[in-house]
Amino acid sequence: NKINKSTLKIISVGNINKIKNHFFSIRSLSRYKSNYKYEIVGSKLKTQIDLFNSIKRFIKLKKLQSKIKLLGYKNQKQIQKYLKKNDIFLLPSITEGCPISLLEALASGKLCICTKVGDIPIIIKNGINGFLIKPNEKNLHKVLNQIKNLKQSSLKRIRIN
Repeated sequence: NKINKSTLKIISVGNINKIKNHFFSIRSLSRYKSNYKYEIVGSKLKTQIDLFNSIKRFIKLKKLQSKIKLLGYKNQKQIQKYLKKNDIFLLPSITEGCPISLLEALASGKLCICTKVGDIPIIIKNGINGFLIKPNEKNLHKVLNQIKNLKQSSLKRIRIN
């Protein structure tokens, strides 16, 4: 499958909490000037309602409702469908072990952008089978531009490595 460069379709899978760092992704994408759609699959945790409400307010304030969707809890079969319809898997966590969601995204052939934490650098080799960024580093838009500028053959090579 080719990546649609006219509108990058990005997905994250993980509950809405500070460790998963979705707010960072949303703030970074709010500065990204090209077309994109970003879907976040994950429950809003009762202990993180303030964070969830802050994210919702930010999306509304920046008028990003047509670009960013908080999808809530989805079962495994539904997650697979969402992975299939998106091109890029984004894992912006502040800390991780060995994230199952990343392994599922790789198995689904997604192009992965992940933070350089936990076991992720063992799994993702920057530019070889995905892209690594530092947590809270403000270069997510640069990585997305890099992806848009790569030839489809290079993107395919990264996705199958």
